[in-house]
Parts: sequence; C-alpha cells; structure tokens
Amino acid sequence: GSDYSIRLVDVRNTGVPVVIASSTSALFAINPPGVTMVDPSGGVRLREGKGFTLRWNSIGLLATDQLNLVLRKVGEARTDNITTTLNPQLGSYLWAVTPLRNASNVSLFGNDYYIVANVLRGGSTIIATSETPRFTIDQRRQITVTTPQNVFADTFATIQWSSVAVPET
Repeated sequence: GSDYSIRLVDVRNTGVPVVIASSTSALFAINPPGVTMVDPSGGVRLREGKGFTLRWNSIGLLATDQLNLVLRKVGEARTDNITTTLNPQLGSYLWAVTPLRNASNVSLFGNDYYIVANVLRGGSTIIATSETPRFTIDQRRQITVTTPQNVFADTFATIQWSSVAVPET
C-alpha cells in the first residue's frame, strides 16, 4: 500500500506512559520485492544460435537472491533453464538463443515462446515471479556444401548445396 506512516514517541520510564514528544512522518509506500521482465518484448523474432540480451527490472531484491530464467513454450510440458544463479540486481543476461527440444530431441521452432523469471531467496523460496510476452524463435540459416568433396587447383567444379533458411523479417 501507499498509506503508511511512522510515529515516533518518546516515553520516559516512569511506569506510566507519558508522551514527552511525538512526530509522525509523511505517508510512504511499502513495495514487496519484485522482478519485471522487459526483453524480449512481445512479437520479437529471435534466431537460434544468436546472442540476445534478456533484460529485467527489479525492486527490493538482495544481491544474495538468485534469479532463475526458464524458457517455456505454450502447449509444451518441457522447459529449459536458461540460467539459475544470476544476481537479480544485474538487470541483464546475454543468452545464446536455443529453442526447446521435444522428446525425440527435435528443435521446436515457432512462436508462443516466453521466459519466466523466478527470484529465489534462501535457495528455494520463490519471492517474486514475472514472464515475458510471447516471442518467436526461428531456425538458424544454414548452408551445407554437398559436392564436390574435393576441389583441385586450376580446375572448375560445380558446387551443390542444401540449405535451411528462414526469411528475414
């Protein structure tokens, strides 16, 4: 709330409380500890294998608290811990974007990804939580040369390749 005040009273030890002097502070707020995820913002597209800086704001957290960032995807039971031991006061973490994998170890690309931030105090008690808006993880661009296997100096060769590409947006 925001309607707290402090009243200080000076009472002499006479057995009977007698107010000698009194003062009351202005109103102030007491905010619980918290964390708010800022990036990735909603609708952003991230590419597998690229670095992306995750950002958050925190209030009332201690340097000894631990921030646990968990990657989730709507409709998927599997999750992935991005990190479990960050100081929540840091405000950012550089993440090598990695999608979740299904039970067959196949990468799950697409939208409906989000990150949950949990702040732990004392190693196990969650004191604050936040999640990002939904975002997309796209497959990295990849070209694999299939032929020729060997190329010799002063010769011509036809190069063939296969590719996996996601259009830029």
